[in-house]
Amino acid sequence: MKHLGVLFICLSVLCSCAFAFSFAVIGDVQGSNDTFRKAIGLMNRDPSLLFAVNTGDLTPYGTEWEYNKYINVMSASKVRFYNLAGNHDDKRGGLERFRKHFGSPYYSWEVEGVRFVSLYNASRKGLGGQQYNWLKKELKANRNKPKIVFMHKPLFDISGSFPDEVMLPASQAQELISLFENNRVSAVFCGHVHGYVSEKRSGITYIISGGGGGRLHLPHFAGGFHHYVKATWKNGRLITEVVKIAAE
Repeated sequence: MKHLGVLFICLSVLCSCAFAFSFAVIGDVQGSNDTFRKAIGLMNRDPSLLFAVNTGDLTPYGTEWEYNKYINVMSASKVRFYNLAGNHDDKRGGLERFRKHFGSPYYSWEVEGVRFVSLYNASRKGLGGQQYNWLKKELKANRNKPKIVFMHKPLFDISGSFPDEVMLPASQAQELISLFENNRVSAVFCGHVHGYVSEKRSGITYIISGGGGGRLHLPHFAGGFHHYVKATWKNGRLITEVVKIAAE
């Protein structure tokens, strides 16, 4: 019986290590709901996806009509969507409408021991004191767990072409980079720049997935195409692939 117990423990450890799950990341739909609808169609045909994340700019101007339209299209998704607010969603008091429909603009959840953290960083004032303090407590409380962070604006110019389209203030962006490096953050997903770019820096994978439907900023050869990113967590590693929404 003692040997059977050891065997059971070993099998349990092997099963937990081998378990993999996938999720989708899309950004910057900006009212291009035909493209968004196509993306959802592709996601619905992928049974491996547990959830999807939209990194912000769900709407062009943050109006109630635009939010309702987005939600109507999103309702066709078979997987749960986690939504972030972008700078376009905050126009004309739109952040209050975001809260009305989706709740707090910053929050966290967990899947199979991986902590997911969503932030609101589209304001020119940065995270603000309350959100920043919440983030530090969240990271400290889950210090030993791998973490994946989502935000709208990139922390630095990942594309090499849009130095002005990064999170402000720059001093807080640098603080976040250090904070993530010291707290087992594996990846940071963002949008804002319309296209796909990826860079690994100090052990963290930074990905821009901003090809959800808005007018593309990058040339096609440099990631300027409509897409979402499929990410798979397996054996302690994040594996990503780009899924084009439509032929370009």
